[in-house]
Amino acid sequence: IFECRIEGNPLNIKWFKGDNELKNQFRYKISFDEKTGIAKLIITTVLEDDAGIYFCKASNQLGEDSTSCSLIPYGNEFNL
Repeated sequence: IFECRIEGNPLNIKWFKGDNELKNQFRYKISFDEKTGIAKLIITTVLEDDAGIYFCKASNQLGEDSTSCSLIPYGNEFNL
């Protein structure tokens, strides 16, 4: 689970792995709570090829900002 807190209104929130934008899919769950400002990316089953740099990018009419972190899985598989 990756989380970040974002302030601003309105906001456009996107998550990326490297250059690839992530979407809500089978293994990726993306959410944003406007009350708390918490953006989440949940990877429900982490596999070895999920290793890499993940970015959360927030933007609106005033500009944009991003934050990043690394995922380094170990072992065969993790189930959340």
